[in-house]
Amino acid sequence: MSAAPPMVADGERAAGADLFGMRLTAQGAVFAAWPRRLDLIRVGRMALGETADIRIHVYRNHAFEYIASAMTGFANFSGLRPTFTYSDYDDSLSFALAPPADAQVVLFWIDFGRYEPGDEEVAAWFLDRVRHMRALSDAAILIAPDLTGARGSIFSDRLEAGVADLRRVGILPVADALGPQARDALADGRLEAVGATRFSDAANLKLAQSFGLSWLPALTFPPIKAITFDLDHTLWRGVLGEDGPEGVEIDAGYRALHDFIRDLAARGVLIAILSKNLESDVEAFFARHSSIIKRDQLAVVAAGWDAKSAGMAAILDKLRIGADAMLFVDDNPGELAEIARNCAGVQLLHAQTDPHDTLRALNLFPGLFRWEEDDAAAASSPDAYLRSLAIRLTVRVNPTAHVGRLAQISQKTNQFNLNFRRLNELDVERAIASDGAAIVGVWLTDRFSDSGLIAAIAGADTSDGAIRVDDVCVSCRALGRGVDDDLVAAGLNALVQALAPAAGEDLILRFAFATGPRNGPALDWLRRLVGGPLAGHGEIDVAWARVSTARQLKTRPFELDGI
Repeated sequence: MSAAPPMVADGERAAGADLFGMRLTAQGAVFAAWPRRLDLIRVGRMALGETADIRIHVYRNHAFEYIASAMTGFANFSGLRPTFTYSDYDDSLSFALAPPADAQVVLFWIDFGRYEPGDEEVAAWFLDRVRHMRALSDAAILIAPDLTGARGSIFSDRLEAGVADLRRVGILPVADALGPQARDALADGRLEAVGATRFSDAANLKLAQSFGLSWLPALTFPPIKAITFDLDHTLWRGVLGEDGPEGVEIDAGYRALHDFIRDLAARGVLIAILSKNLESDVEAFFARHSSIIKRDQLAVVAAGWDAKSAGMAAILDKLRIGADAMLFVDDNPGELAEIARNCAGVQLLHAQTDPHDTLRALNLFPGLFRWEEDDAAAASSPDAYLRSLAIRLTVRVNPTAHVGRLAQISQKTNQFNLNFRRLNELDVERAIASDGAAIVGVWLTDRFSDSGLIAAIAGADTSDGAIRVDDVCVSCRALGRGVDDDLVAAGLNALVQALAPAAGEDLILRFAFATGPRNGPALDWLRRLVGGPLAGHGEIDVAWARVSTARQLKTRPFELDGI
C-alpha cells in the first residue's frame, strides 16, 4: 500500500494530535448506549474544532427544553452550535408568531396523545398546518411522529403520505433513535404535572443524541462519502497474520457490524480496507468468508507494512475524494493518532472491543445519516452506485497482441480461476489459431483507474454440439466493483458468438471446475449459474441463453464495447 504520505506542517501535526486526543475522549460520552448529562456538559465545553451556527424554531405543545439542553455536547462533537427559539405551548398550532426570518429549521414537537378526534381528522388538520408553515418559511421542516403510540397506524400512514410531495420536510425516525429499551422507558407520567412533558429523561437524552449527531448535521454538512476500516480487532476478533483466515473470530456482534457495512455499500458509501497485514492474507480471508462483507463491495483494499497515513493517502487519491469526506475506523489509538497527525481532515472513530459499541457509534456518526440520498446513492440503489463508477468493459475475441498477458492471467490468478489449467503462451496461441477454439479477453476501466486486460476465457467446440469452456480466469484487480458476473457473462457471450454464430437462444456450455485453496469466488459464481451445489471437481453442463444475456447486459449500468 506504498504511497507518499500527505505533506502536513509540524504545527498542523501538533494541532491535529491535540484535537484527536480530545475527540477520542469525547467519543465515549457521545456514543454511549445511555448518555449521561454530566458527561455531555463536559463535552459541550471542549474545543473540538470549528463549529457552525444552526438556528431552530420549535412549535410545541409539550416541553422540548430537556432535549435542547442535552443536545449541546452532541452538537459540539458534530461541529454545530445550535440555538433555539420557541412558540408558546399551543395545541392549536395557530402560528400566532411566524418563525424568525433567520430560522434554518422549524421543528414540530407535538404530543399527539393530547388530541381527541379520530386519526383521520387529526392527520388532516395537522397536515394543513404543515403546508401552511411551508408557505410561511423556507426553513427545513422536521416533524416528530406520535412518540407515545397513542394514535393508530392510519395516522402514521396519512402523515407520511401527506408530506411526501413537500420539499425539505422530514419525519424524524424516532423509533430507530430510541431503540426498544428506550421506547420501554419513554413515558414517565410523574413528569407531566411538573415538567410539561410525559417523556422520561432517558428518552430525552437518546433523542438529543440523534438530533445532535445525526439529524441536524445531515441538514448542515456534506455527507461522508467513504469509510476505511482496519481489520484485526475492528472487523473481527483476532490477528489475521497469526490466526489465519480460518482462525479469526466473527461472532454475532461482528456479523451485525458487517451487515451494516454491506448496507452502507448498497447506499453508495464507498468502503475501503487499510490494514497492516499481507495482501495475500487479506485476499485469502475474503475468498474464504464469502458470507460476510464480500470482496466486490470493497472499493479499495490497501494492505502492507507502511505507515497507515501513506495507505490513507493512496486510498484518497484512488477514490478522488477530499480528506473531510473520509471516516477511518481502527481499534488502535496509536494508528488513529498517526492518521490525525499526517492526514489532516480525515474523520476518526475508535473501534471498541465490543463490536456492538462500534456499530452503535457508526449508526450515529455525523455525516452517515442522510435525509436525501445523493446521485450516487439514489434510492439506495446498487445500480446507481455502479453508474457513479463510470465502468467500461471492452471484450475482444482472439486478441493476438496480448498472448503474454492472457497466459499470465491464467497462470497467476487464484481467486477467480475455475479449473487451474494454467494456460501458457503456446496454449493461447493454439487457441487463437484453431478454427474450433477461441480465447476472449476482457478489459476494465472506471473513473478511478485503468485496470487493463483483466479476464481470460478460453473454449472450444465439442463433438456433441456443446461448447467446452476450458478456462475462466479473472484477475483480482478487477474484483471489488460489483461487475464480476457481468464481465464473465460478456466474455462467455463473445466466446459463443465466435464458436457458434448461428446458434439459437439456447445452447450448452460445459464447464470444467476444480476446488483449490483460494478459488472460492470462482466456485461461488459457478454455483449461482448452476443454481445448486458442486462436487469437488469435474464437469457440468449449463444451458446458456445467449440472446437474453446480451439483452440483459445492455440494461446494466456500465458501458460495454465489443459484443
